[in-house]
Amino acid sequence: MDLRNKARHYAGEIGSNDRVEYLSTGDLRREIDELRTDNVALLKENERLRMERQALETIRDRYEALYRHVQFLREQEKYTFSRAIHDELSQVLAVLKMELCWLEEHFDSENTPVRRQFDNLKKLLDHTIRASKQITSDLRPYMLDELGLASAVKWAAKEFKNRSGIETELVFAAPSIKFEKQRATAAFRIVQELLDNVERHAGASKVTIRMHTENDCLVLEVIDNGCGISRPLILSTVSFGLMGIRERTREFGGDVAITGKPGAGTRVTVSIPI
Repeated sequence: MDLRNKARHYAGEIGSNDRVEYLSTGDLRREIDELRTDNVALLKENERLRMERQALETIRDRYEALYRHVQFLREQEKYTFSRAIHDELSQVLAVLKMELCWLEEHFDSENTPVRRQFDNLKKLLDHTIRASKQITSDLRPYMLDELGLASAVKWAAKEFKNRSGIETELVFAAPSIKFEKQRATAAFRIVQELLDNVERHAGASKVTIRMHTENDCLVLEVIDNGCGISRPLILSTVSFGLMGIRERTREFGGDVAITGKPGAGTRVTVSIPI
């Protein structure tokens, strides 16, 4: 019996043609006891749901804190390895090349195979030096720390274009903006991840990277003319690249908007408070 019918049952609905009906004291008490029992059960259910929600929020907060800590450790490791390669391995390789050139100059023999071997060793050293520089840049681009986010994004765009052959356009309205280290790193890694997604999944012939400030936020946009991301993929819980972008952005109270249309490309807009 719903509340309206119960109310009518208790006292009747008084009208010009209605008759007032009364419950016995025992019936009224039973009805009140039932209502009290229902109310207690409802309060217990509400409390259970509140505690479950609180537990889920606690788990989410711990997960986000763990994610931030893992990302911080990864960036620290990358920085450490990058500096070690730059400061030690690259210098050793440079010295080796100098020593090899010196030996070649002071080697009197005109033995052609030996001369050819000198050339091969120099080419091998040159290749190794280039590879060490590439590894260093991939781990932690020096320009991100020394020249800022805009220079690092330009470098990433150039590397992307050289690697993929996809036309890349840069539109920077805030080239001199300065971020603290962790925010700049997050923004740079987001751009890298988005460019990787374009290369692997979009089938695009052109990508545009835009960077500007709006309402005290840095706004990054990566737009491609590829196949267009589907809504199920936007909402997917197994798209770890997009999940990582959202987590990096959420860490600083930012926002991510992803739109796509089949055959008309994809636009990803990331906003991070300055």
